[in-house]
Amino acid sequence: MEQALQNYERATQEAITNFRAAWEAERDKLSRERRHLKEDRARFELEAAEGRRALESDRAAFVAEIASFAAVKGTVVLPADRVLLNVGGKHFETTRRTLTAAMDRAPDSLLGAMFSGRWRLQPDEERRIFIERNGAMFEYILDFLRAYSTGDENAAFPIHALPETQMAVMWHELEYYGLESVVFPLVPFSLDVAIFSPGPKMLSKRCGLGAVVLPENRGVLVVGGQDGREHLASTELLDIETQKFSSGSSMESRRSGCAAVVLEDGKVIVVGGYYNGTVLSTSEVLNPATDTWSPGPNMTSGRHGCAALALSDARILVIGGISYDTNVTFSLSTTEILDLSTEISTPGPEMSCTRNYCSVVMLHDGRVLVIGGQNSTANNLSTTEVLDLSDGTSSPGPEMNIARCATSATLLSEDGQVLVIGGRGINGADLATTEVLDVAGNTTSAGPKLGITRSFCVAVKLPEDRILVIGGLSDNTEVSTCEVLGMPMEKGQQQKRCRLT
Repeated sequence: MEQALQNYERATQEAITNFRAAWEAERDKLSRERRHLKEDRARFELEAAEGRRALESDRAAFVAEIASFAAVKGTVVLPADRVLLNVGGKHFETTRRTLTAAMDRAPDSLLGAMFSGRWRLQPDEERRIFIERNGAMFEYILDFLRAYSTGDENAAFPIHALPETQMAVMWHELEYYGLESVVFPLVPFSLDVAIFSPGPKMLSKRCGLGAVVLPENRGVLVVGGQDGREHLASTELLDIETQKFSSGSSMESRRSGCAAVVLEDGKVIVVGGYYNGTVLSTSEVLNPATDTWSPGPNMTSGRHGCAALALSDARILVIGGISYDTNVTFSLSTTEILDLSTEISTPGPEMSCTRNYCSVVMLHDGRVLVIGGQNSTANNLSTTEVLDLSDGTSSPGPEMNIARCATSATLLSEDGQVLVIGGRGINGADLATTEVLDVAGNTTSAGPKLGITRSFCVAVKLPEDRILVIGGLSDNTEVSTCEVLGMPMEKGQQQKRCRLT
């Protein structure tokens, strides 16, 4: 029994010894592996650091390469960017980048469309794109695009310096390529530097006429007036693009000293006037869809030398004028509102004094400024007044420096000032001067001078803030000429904006 116990203890001790030896061997193995892992980790970290340094070095080299490429990218051209042209038989070599350089200012230009990828182009056997235009002028245009692509502020100078005969040809080329607004950018309107220049000529001499700008760029319609021999029922239409007048459909009645208004739907209503010893209380309406005239609502008073403006899509305000009763003519202080939808006339706000051949404008706040005119004693007025249509009241406006009747007036764009143009002075002389009325500041200042004296004329606003002054009397003689108030222009701009002779 004892021997068996000793054998058991001996076997147990051997097992413990063997187990300890195995555990120590495993521990040594794990320790070696841990040491190897640390060594591998250190090696990997070293390799990673070296890789990062190599990457940073490559990145720096790449940035330097990009900078170097940017410095010469105007002269180094990828094959796909190279373009060969044949313009009117003259060969050119350039790049797509140059030909599309002006798309920031002229996104619809022909060259931009052709070489921006929007068009599929078919080169000839020499791989040239043929354009049937003036090659000599294209050389100037290509040089402009090259300079423009580099940000050269004087890129257009060689074109601006062309003599007049070449400029006329150049303008046609710029219009064809759609680059005229880039080569000759429009200057923002400023009354301080704006000048009057000759405008288009009407088919007939006219004073005491009416005129409106038709919507949807349909032109300027001139109606009625007199030509020095007779009162007129005829009308003329100015095409704003071609700057030429053509005959329009005649009104049903001859009218001078009438007023014309265009409504939101494009209808034109002409009110009042004078014909053959009669002061007219009638109106007539031009339907733009049929280009025909038809009777409109009657006013409660006959009026000539009246003024009018639109209030809504169917209502107009008629102001002042001269009326006639039992062989007596008299000036009016009344106004009336004509409603085309109901064909009813209702009284409008009354002015502070009688006024005929005054001018009116709608201010930005909806009030109406009435300017100058003559009173019941045939004295010219330097006063103005502001009619508030919301409560029917009248309040004084800025006073002009010169008493004027038979003026024309227009509201300037942003600042709300009003330009009063020409008219007849207290001595009966026609005026070439203008005045600027600041209603908010209650001040008056001198404006630009007309090319000739004008009274009984009419003024309308054209695109680009230009003002067209039409017809009238000059030195007591009827005229067919017009003038345009706009910014001074270079020769190239005159080809389009001053094709007004």
